[in-house]
Amino acid sequence: MEFFSWDHYPSMISKFFLCFENLLSDILTAFVFIHLTTAFGNSFHSLCFLLSSEFTSRFS
Repeated sequence: MEFFSWDHYPSMISKFFLCFENLLSDILTAFVFIHLTTAFGNSFHSLCFLLSSEFTSRFS
């Protein structure tokens, strides 16, 4: 059992948590980015809709 040593174990745990933390922050960043772009897209679409309805009501 020379392969598995207890002094090696905490570094494995810390590496795992570091990797997990990086992954979590990447997921959070992607979620925030998607949320912001979706909100921007929705407001952009509503703005286009308002402009087009204003345009059609003026020139009809």
